[in-house]
Amino acid sequence: MSSSNGEPRCLRYQLNSNDRSMVGLALGSACTVSTLICLPDAVGIIPTVPDLLHWTVRLLGLWLSAFTLWSLSCLALLHLARFACGGIILYERGIKLWRFGKLIAWSDVSAAVVEKQPLFSFAFGLTSVARRLTLYEEKVANPAQSLGNWQRMMAASRLMPQSIPSFHFAEDEFRSLFAHICKMSFGFVPHSLDCCVFSPDAAAVLRATSKRASLMRVVLSLIIACGLVTFLGRRAAINYCYNAGSQYFTKMDYASAARQYRLATKIDPTFAQAWDQLARSELRQGDLGPAEQHWRRALQMKPDLVESKVGLSCLYIYRGDLQAARVLLAQCACLAPHNSAVYLTQAALYLKLGDYRQVHSLLAVVERESAANASALVAAARIYWQLKEYEQSYLLAGKALRLDPSCSDAVALLRLCKLSASIKRQDR
Repeated sequence: MSSSNGEPRCLRYQLNSNDRSMVGLALGSACTVSTLICLPDAVGIIPTVPDLLHWTVRLLGLWLSAFTLWSLSCLALLHLARFACGGIILYERGIKLWRFGKLIAWSDVSAAVVEKQPLFSFAFGLTSVARRLTLYEEKVANPAQSLGNWQRMMAASRLMPQSIPSFHFAEDEFRSLFAHICKMSFGFVPHSLDCCVFSPDAAAVLRATSKRASLMRVVLSLIIACGLVTFLGRRAAINYCYNAGSQYFTKMDYASAARQYRLATKIDPTFAQAWDQLARSELRQGDLGPAEQHWRRALQMKPDLVESKVGLSCLYIYRGDLQAARVLLAQCACLAPHNSAVYLTQAALYLKLGDYRQVHSLLAVVERESAANASALVAAARIYWQLKEYEQSYLLAGKALRLDPSCSDAVALLRLCKLSASIKRQDR
């Protein structure tokens, strides 16, 4: 009773995952996963939004993005798993749970248990209550075989559980599968789907094995729940502190910003961006030593962080260590060839070196590539002012002010250009 390739002849059918069930699982799991992913962001964006309406709109946008990405990715993985596993195959002598799985003989199935999973169904938004079909396969321990702790424990009980979840299949398909297994293994078909069918001599061992399996599921669920709470709570606290620090930094309250960034680094010492922003806050308070130390710490966490390299190079330029600044900026130019901050810092370096031709070349690149960046234009205008090219400085500051009417630096620079130009005319 074998096919030409050596496999036992298939008795009834091969049961593959149902398309509709896979879509339902992908969408239901996407609701849960996207909600969990957005929980830290829900707390983290609080300092950055002015009111509840803006908070709701931003959070909804994040949730929809996560929902779309997860549902499509999950559906693709489910289709890939269905193609690789090949479904459940029923033979005359037994059952294979997947394409390359071992054949489980009907005579080795000592029990078949179907259990409802209401919590799982609720958590993953399934339209009908999912069930788990567990086949307990009778195993004979081999004394000469080297077994692990789990295998030794299960071999001693002589029953090995094999689970089949219902959410992969249509309800009538799952019901037919359970009926066929009961008919082939125990000689009858139960009237109810939610039942436990077993041979009389397996009752005691089945009870002990079920208790162990239930305990392990509870322990695993508690571990997962604690891990999720810890991870999500930690991420929420980090995001909140970092965003609060950014708000203080924007308002030029650098002491409060440094306090928030320092708290973020205590929660997550590997958060390179928090170390970078902490250094920037300290630099603006005149604490050059701690700023250098924290920029170096940021680069330890993320060696290719361009912002920290630019910050260190600015510090070196201020101290007069122009060669060290040149080396760092060359690395930045390779890592981020279109970063306006790199060009501006290089322009400041060449201004110190007296290479005005190179300064003008770099500022022209900034004007071309950062035409819509008010902060970059103000920084370029400031360098033009240092070159005593007040007209060009005035034009760039005015352009920056049109882009961002609230830019106080542009307003101050416009006044300074007018004053400097007036003094220059008087000197003439």
